[in-house]
Amino acid sequence: MVDEAIAELEPSREENSKPRRILVVDDDAGQAQALSYRLSQQGFRVDTAATMSEGRELAIRSRPDLMLLDIGLPDGNGLDLCRELNDSAMTSACLLYTSPSPRD
Repeated sequence: MVDEAIAELEPSREENSKPRRILVVDDDAGQAQALSYRLSQQGFRVDTAATMSEGRELAIRSRPDLMLLDIGLPDGNGLDLCRELNDSAMTSACLLYTSPSPRD
């Protein structure tokens, strides 16, 4: 699913164009780092945030082409952030995901 969303953004290959920007919002640092690495290797500019409030601030400043949002964030819900930013035209697309919780 992530691969399909990213494929539609296809980074620009023209010399004078800016790379497409993706914002990853995930409180799991390892997951965010893995996504960031993979996306930057494909030519995207990637910003990361660990909380909903950090993600909101970065989205307002950077206006990403795509946001990859963890649903369960420590200070809110990725779905709520997506709705908020789409309503205010701060981003063009959101992809929501969740990671399985470790079993106790």
